[in-house]
Amino acid sequence: MDAPGPSKMGLHVVSNDSPWIMEFVRRVRPAVIKAVGDVGWLTEVKQVSPETVTVGRLMATHQDMNGDPASAAQAFVAEQLVRYQLNPGVDYWEGWNEPDPNEKMAWYAAFEAERVRLMAEQGFKTAVGGFATGVPEWDEFLAFIPAIAAAQRHGGAGQVQRRLRGEELRLEGQEAPGIFLLTGSVHEGTRCLDLAREISHAELQGLE
Repeated sequence: MDAPGPSKMGLHVVSNDSPWIMEFVRRVRPAVIKAVGDVGWLTEVKQVSPETVTVGRLMATHQDMNGDPASAAQAFVAEQLVRYQLNPGVDYWEGWNEPDPNEKMAWYAAFEAERVRLMAEQGFKTAVGGFATGVPEWDEFLAFIPAIAAAQRHGGAGQVQRRLRGEELRLEGQEAPGIFLLTGSVHEGTRCLDLAREISHAELQGLE
């Protein structure tokens, strides 16, 4: 294939320990590939399939929602900045893995908004959110809108973790990357609620 096909599905790779992963990229030209920890091979992904969107996440030393969120974001970015700079094959950088803020959603939104700003200063794009299946609830998502707005201002994306279900897929329990570009207004109250509902129910929301 010369370009990604109509499918919006891709791979979530925790360990690139099989030659078939890159063979899949060469043959299918997937819409999105996500790598965790070892992200250096995403440079090769971009070489063989330039239109594939690549998402990277490095391991965080902790995910504590305490103290000042802006200071926490500054420490997080500073800790990982060198590895960001060494891996140009990543289009969007995730932050935390599957946070469940609950009543601290406003804190997490402020953390993500500051992370977006700091990353943009360094020339990087971010994927905000990183929520697990079933997280957050609709009303909780409204408090996350400031982070979505920040990502939108800086050309970022949203990201959710979703697990494929169904015997017909034969991928029970496997993760699939869910990433979506942020378009349109997220500042009006009605649109915010619509966006929260849309993302909360996106089992495999892909790029538009």
